[in-house]
Amino acid sequence: MGPARETVLARIGTHKELVDWQLGMKLAKVVYRWSQDMPPEERFGLMLQIRRAAISIPSNIAEGYGRESTGDCLRFLKRPRGSLLEAWTQAELAVQLEMLAPSQELNAQIEEEDRVLQGLIRSIKAEENQDTLHLRAFVPPCRRAFVPLCSLASSSRTFPPRILLSTT
Repeated sequence: MGPARETVLARIGTHKELVDWQLGMKLAKVVYRWSQDMPPEERFGLMLQIRRAAISIPSNIAEGYGRESTGDCLRFLKRPRGSLLEAWTQAELAVQLEMLAPSQELNAQIEEEDRVLQGLIRSIKAEENQDTLHLRAFVPPCRRAFVPLCSLASSSRTFPPRILLSTT
Protein backbone atom coordinates (compact mmCIF):
# COMPACT_ATOMS: atom_id res chain seq x y z
CA MET A 1 0.00 0.00 0.00
CA GLY A 2 1.10 3.57 -0.64
CA PRO A 3 1.58 6.33 1.92
CA ALA A 4 -1.32 7.07 4.22
CA ARG A 5 -3.63 9.74 2.90
CA GLU A 6 -3.97 12.76 5.17
CA THR A 7 -7.60 13.42 6.02
CA VAL A 8 -9.05 16.89 5.76
CA LEU A 9 -9.76 17.10 9.51
CA ALA A 10 -6.33 15.78 10.43
CA ARG A 11 -4.82 19.08 9.30
CA ILE A 12 -6.69 21.04 12.00
CA GLY A 13 -5.32 21.51 15.49
CA THR A 14 -8.53 22.08 17.50
CA HIS A 15 -12.27 22.32 17.01
CA LYS A 16 -11.93 26.10 17.35
CA GLU A 17 -10.36 26.19 13.89
CA LEU A 18 -13.50 24.76 12.27
CA VAL A 19 -15.47 27.42 10.40
CA ASP A 20 -18.67 25.63 11.47
CA TRP A 21 -17.79 25.97 15.15
CA GLN A 22 -16.88 29.65 14.75
CA LEU A 23 -20.15 30.35 12.93
CA GLY A 24 -22.06 28.42 15.61
CA MET A 25 -20.48 30.54 18.34
CA LYS A 26 -21.33 33.73 16.46
CA LEU A 27 -24.90 32.52 15.91
CA ALA A 28 -25.32 31.74 19.62
CA LYS A 29 -24.25 35.31 20.47
CA VAL A 30 -26.65 36.75 17.90
CA VAL A 31 -29.50 34.64 19.32
CA TYR A 32 -28.70 35.75 22.88
CA ARG A 33 -28.67 39.44 21.93
CA TRP A 34 -31.81 39.17 19.78
CA SER A 35 -33.82 37.17 22.33
CA GLN A 36 -33.05 39.45 25.30
CA ASP A 37 -35.98 41.67 24.26
CA MET A 38 -38.53 38.88 24.59
CA PRO A 39 -41.34 39.47 27.06
CA PRO A 40 -40.38 38.53 30.66
CA GLU A 41 -43.02 35.78 30.76
CA GLU A 42 -41.08 33.98 28.00
CA ARG A 43 -37.89 33.80 30.07
CA PHE A 44 -38.45 30.10 30.78
CA GLY A 45 -40.42 29.41 27.62
CA LEU A 46 -39.51 30.26 24.06
CA MET A 47 -36.47 32.35 25.06
CA LEU A 48 -34.92 29.43 26.92
CA GLN A 49 -35.69 27.01 24.08
CA ILE A 50 -34.13 29.12 21.32
CA ARG A 51 -31.06 29.82 23.43
CA ARG A 52 -30.57 26.13 24.23
CA ALA A 53 -30.89 25.22 20.56
CA ALA A 54 -28.33 27.90 19.62
CA ILE A 55 -25.85 26.75 22.29
CA SER A 56 -26.24 23.17 21.12
CA ILE A 57 -24.91 24.00 17.65
CA PRO A 58 -21.23 24.78 18.44
CA SER A 59 -21.28 22.34 21.38
CA ASN A 60 -22.16 19.38 19.16
CA ILE A 61 -19.72 20.46 16.45
CA ALA A 62 -16.96 20.44 19.07
CA GLU A 63 -18.06 17.05 20.36
CA GLY A 64 -18.22 15.64 16.83
CA TYR A 65 -14.68 16.86 16.16
CA GLY A 66 -13.49 15.00 19.25
CA ARG A 67 -14.99 11.67 18.21
CA GLU A 68 -12.51 9.09 17.03
CA SER A 69 -14.53 7.48 14.27
CA THR A 70 -15.98 8.99 11.15
CA GLY A 71 -19.40 7.51 11.93
CA ASP A 72 -19.49 9.12 15.38
CA CYS A 73 -18.28 12.40 13.94
CA LEU A 74 -21.04 12.40 11.32
CA ARG A 75 -23.69 11.57 13.93
CA PHE A 76 -22.59 14.50 16.07
CA LEU A 77 -22.49 16.84 13.06
CA LYS A 78 -26.09 15.97 12.16
CA ARG A 79 -27.24 17.02 15.64
CA PRO A 80 -26.24 20.68 15.25
CA ARG A 81 -28.10 20.81 11.95
CA GLY A 82 -31.23 19.67 13.79
CA SER A 83 -30.60 22.28 16.51
CA LEU A 84 -30.08 24.90 13.83
CA LEU A 85 -33.44 24.13 12.24
CA GLU A 86 -35.02 24.09 15.69
CA ALA A 87 -33.64 27.56 16.50
CA TRP A 88 -34.73 28.82 13.08
CA THR A 89 -38.28 27.58 13.68
CA GLN A 90 -38.40 29.11 17.15
CA ALA A 91 -37.13 32.44 15.85
CA GLU A 92 -39.79 32.41 13.17
CA LEU A 93 -42.45 31.63 15.78
CA ALA A 94 -41.27 34.51 18.00
CA VAL A 95 -41.62 36.87 15.04
CA GLN A 96 -45.04 35.52 14.02
CA LEU A 97 -46.26 35.91 17.61
CA GLU A 98 -44.90 39.48 17.48
CA MET A 99 -42.66 38.91 20.50
CA LEU A 100 -39.63 40.09 18.52
CA ALA A 101 -38.95 41.95 15.30
CA PRO A 102 -37.42 40.04 12.39
CA SER A 103 -33.61 40.07 12.33
CA GLN A 104 -31.74 40.06 9.05
CA GLU A 105 -28.52 39.39 10.94
CA LEU A 106 -30.01 36.30 12.58
CA ASN A 107 -31.43 34.97 9.31
CA ALA A 108 -28.12 35.52 7.52
CA GLN A 109 -26.20 33.72 10.30
CA ILE A 110 -28.59 30.78 10.27
CA GLU A 111 -28.39 30.44 6.49
CA GLU A 112 -24.58 30.65 6.46
CA GLU A 113 -24.22 28.11 9.28
CA ASP A 114 -26.59 25.73 7.50
CA ARG A 115 -24.67 26.03 4.22
CA VAL A 116 -21.25 25.50 5.82
CA LEU A 117 -22.41 22.68 8.12
CA GLN A 118 -23.97 20.79 5.22
CA GLY A 119 -20.72 21.24 3.29
CA LEU A 120 -18.70 19.74 6.15
CA ILE A 121 -21.07 16.78 6.41
CA ARG A 122 -20.89 16.19 2.64
CA SER A 123 -17.09 16.42 2.71
CA ILE A 124 -16.76 13.86 5.49
CA LYS A 125 -19.26 11.51 3.80
CA ALA A 126 -17.37 11.79 0.51
CA GLU A 127 -14.08 11.02 2.19
CA GLU A 128 -15.63 8.08 4.05
CA ASN A 129 -17.05 6.74 0.77
CA GLN A 130 -13.67 7.15 -0.94
CA ASP A 131 -11.97 5.24 1.90
CA THR A 132 -14.57 2.46 1.65
CA LEU A 133 -14.06 2.11 -2.11
CA HIS A 134 -10.28 2.24 -1.66
CA LEU A 135 -10.34 -0.50 0.97
CA ARG A 136 -12.69 -2.68 -1.07
CA ALA A 137 -10.06 -2.92 -3.81
CA PHE A 138 -7.78 -4.77 -1.36
CA VAL A 139 -10.34 -7.46 -0.46
CA PRO A 140 -9.94 -10.53 -2.67
CA PRO A 141 -12.99 -11.02 -4.93
CA CYS A 142 -13.82 -14.38 -3.37
CA ARG A 143 -14.12 -12.72 0.08
CA ARG A 144 -16.03 -9.57 -0.95
CA ALA A 145 -19.38 -11.29 -0.54
CA PHE A 146 -18.56 -12.10 3.09
CA VAL A 147 -17.11 -8.76 4.20
CA PRO A 148 -19.73 -6.04 4.69
CA LEU A 149 -18.55 -2.73 3.30
CA CYS A 150 -19.45 -0.94 6.54
CA SER A 151 -16.84 -3.03 8.35
CA LEU A 152 -14.23 -1.76 5.93
CA ALA A 153 -15.06 1.87 6.58
CA SER A 154 -12.50 3.82 8.52
CA SER A 155 -13.98 3.31 11.99
CA SER A 156 -10.55 2.93 13.57
CA ARG A 157 -9.09 6.20 12.29
CA THR A 158 -7.77 8.59 14.85
CA PHE A 159 -9.70 11.61 13.66
CA PRO A 160 -12.48 12.15 11.12
CA PRO A 161 -11.89 14.46 8.15
CA ARG A 162 -11.73 18.17 8.93
CA ILE A 163 -12.46 21.33 7.01
CA LEU A 164 -9.79 24.01 7.19
CA LEU A 165 -10.61 27.55 8.15
CA SER A 166 -9.68 30.59 6.22
CA THR A 167 -7.04 32.45 8.21
CA THR A 168 -7.81 35.77 6.55
